[in-house]
Amino acid sequence: MRYLFLIASDERTDIPYGTPEWDEHMAAYRAFSAECQARGAMVAADPLQSVETATTLRLKHGELVTLDGPYAETREQLGGYYLLDCKDEAEALALAAKIPTASRGSIEVRRCAGHDSRHISHDGPRYIVLIYGAEQDYLPMDDPRLATMMGEHQALTARTLETGEYAGGDGLYPPSLAKTVRVRNGHAMVTDGPFAETREQLGGYYIFACADLERALALARQIPIVSGCLEVRPLLTV
Repeated sequence: MRYLFLIASDERTDIPYGTPEWDEHMAAYRAFSAECQARGAMVAADPLQSVETATTLRLKHGELVTLDGPYAETREQLGGYYLLDCKDEAEALALAAKIPTASRGSIEVRRCAGHDSRHISHDGPRYIVLIYGAEQDYLPMDDPRLATMMGEHQALTARTLETGEYAGGDGLYPPSLAKTVRVRNGHAMVTDGPFAETREQLGGYYIFACADLERALALARQIPIVSGCLEVRPLLTV
């Protein structure tokens, strides 16, 4: 089973870059990544650039409106992700507790729907497009519009594979099935639901390898949604 681990923290109180504490933090991340590699669990992992770089495309009256900033103002912001193969949810939650940021932030654990298992490495700029919507607005399985949307997703994947811009993507199990892991005073606490209590929650994502934000937004506009918004963030090259 493949799980997406969403790493969230408050950027205002994050460990300052270049300090000894930052070096220790990065060493802990390298150790965790090495453990995931040794387990055969690692699929992908990336930090995101600051939330200040976010651009949101919000659906209003059938049109996508471009807005500066993230999809919602939350105390903690998404700062990175791991995509891992786990034998079950119990293993996923145990790994989440080992992610260094769990001790000061939150790790949201979401099972992937398995629509597409490809994750393609690329040099150069990459952007993640986060698909947000309210769970109550999800189309029922027997709604013919759902089949149409899935066809549009498959067509977008095919087009971006053809142009060499596809790096990955998948849908996620509903937010109501999310688990959030926090480690405080050495103890792991698991709560039901996403890390942030917002009306709109993450339902899926794409990663595109493209030259600039303008192209990333153009690709994001091709993603079919019935409500909600798309948040576009550049990935940080490390």
